[in-house]
Amino acid sequence: MNVKVKPGSSENDAEDEWESDEVDESKVPLTTRLIAMGIDLAIGLGLYIAVVIISNFPFLGFVSFLATPVCLAFILMRDGLPFLNGQSPGKSAMKIKAVTTDGQSLAGNWQPAMVRNAVLLIPLFGLVELVVLLTREDKPEQGIRLGDEWGKTRVVFANPPEALEEDEASA
Repeated sequence: MNVKVKPGSSENDAEDEWESDEVDESKVPLTTRLIAMGIDLAIGLGLYIAVVIISNFPFLGFVSFLATPVCLAFILMRDGLPFLNGQSPGKSAMKIKAVTTDGQSLAGNWQPAMVRNAVLLIPLFGLVELVVLLTREDKPEQGIRLGDEWGKTRVVFANPPEALEEDEASA
């Protein structure tokens, strides 16, 4: 988003315009979150398939029992992986991230990362989460699923608009 300053207006007018058009970080669209989750689930399935394929090699059959735990561990800890800067691959692709309610990254912050995702491992609870997100669509708690509430997290845009920085640099 770019902030346009009208000719003859002061710097304060530009800040007022920015505040009125500012994107609310807590309101990440549901479709964006669903696409990110789909990407993450595809990666989890890919990990499962990779472990199964590896276990078919001679002398590696003993690792076949690891396929399910590896997939579930990825789904459970994907938002807290330090080497991904606290973003799951799906969230990174969609330019969003999960943070604590006070804005701290989940990178290496295992408890909130695992609590927010643990509910998704309960059979059919993903459907409950979807219903919760849909029923909260036009309410103040929009975009906050039960896993976010219990883990004290929220999903925000990873790169908020940089228009203020550009305006300050040109001033």
